[in-house]
Amino acid sequence: MSRKAHGQLRRGQVITTYGPGALIDLPRHSAIIGGLETWPKTEHLEEVVETRLSRKLGLMTGIHNPRLYAPPPESNDPREPMRGIGAWRFPEWFVVQDEQESDDHQRSRRLVHRSALDEKGRFDNRFVVATRFVCACPRGHVDDVDWYRFVHGSEDNCKRQLWLDERGTSGDLGDPVVRCECGKQRSLYEATQLEEKPLGTCRGARPWLGRNTRVECNQPSRLLIRTASNSYFPQVVSVLSLPDRGSAVETAVAELWDDLQIVDDAAEPWHRIGMITPDGLKLIEVHEPEDNLPVGTLQKFLDAYLEERGAGDIDYVHGTKVLFEKGLQKGNAGFYVPGMDKSDLFKTVILDGALPRKTFSMGEAKEKRFYMESRRIQA
Repeated sequence: MSRKAHGQLRRGQVITTYGPGALIDLPRHSAIIGGLETWPKTEHLEEVVETRLSRKLGLMTGIHNPRLYAPPPESNDPREPMRGIGAWRFPEWFVVQDEQESDDHQRSRRLVHRSALDEKGRFDNRFVVATRFVCACPRGHVDDVDWYRFVHGSEDNCKRQLWLDERGTSGDLGDPVVRCECGKQRSLYEATQLEEKPLGTCRGARPWLGRNTRVECNQPSRLLIRTASNSYFPQVVSVLSLPDRGSAVETAVAELWDDLQIVDDAAEPWHRIGMITPDGLKLIEVHEPEDNLPVGTLQKFLDAYLEERGAGDIDYVHGTKVLFEKGLQKGNAGFYVPGMDKSDLFKTVILDGALPRKTFSMGEAKEKRFYMESRRIQA
């Protein structure tokens, strides 16, 4: 297994489509995704703390209190060491890219094992591609097809050159024929006749775990098209994730609740605004403000700051908890302003004109808000 990166997957794909044991086509190789033994060490992974899921998996696997980790993310820092998941080259039988076309438009290519390739991964100085046929069993084992046995049977030890003859372009299994230079040949369609066990008995191969990992198995081997959508099915386990009432955000809100009340109880003519950062809560006092509402004072400052400094976007959120969740994140700052009392509506319109943006949206999301439209009527 090379330490060089040979391809990329999204983290979500590792959980579903391309988990351990899935067959995949990389830019230059065909492979099978390795087991968890090929993942980085746990100290380099993000732990997923989900008690309900851990308990459920523990009951399924018999492992007491299993710890869960997310797939490794791709680093944006080229100086950091590369951390990914492993994959093993699979299958180990290849078709040589040296087409011989007969008068009846039959295409013939040599079928060779990986051990016959040179150090550049070629055969007879020609490129090769992985065969699209493998075998598997109902227990989930997957293996290379023993092509010599398929053509000659279990009693014949002939090891002469094999050829893959393709007599059509429909992709039907009746078109390809595996032929030996000794004269014997067999249609791939016969590999689907399970009652005759044309591919023999499963050898218990588990190539996603590496070499020498076979186990005993007595199931009949079945032909599997490597690139087919039914070659891999993940076992998806899900639970309902309910937030913990003792979360860090709610704890922070409870600890700073009295300070937030100071913002709400600010006496005129001062404006008090709370600023939430990863360092905690800071109180901002504005003496002799130009605007009637604290939200107006804050909005003017933010507009000027964004224009001059080119800072990030502003996200208007509802609710104290959501504000803390956003503000406590690294690189963020949240601003807490008191809500507008209904008695301030007409006063603010008279003094400041149009209300600051999102004035009516302040407060908790669950609260109902009422909007009023009015116009001046001249007699």
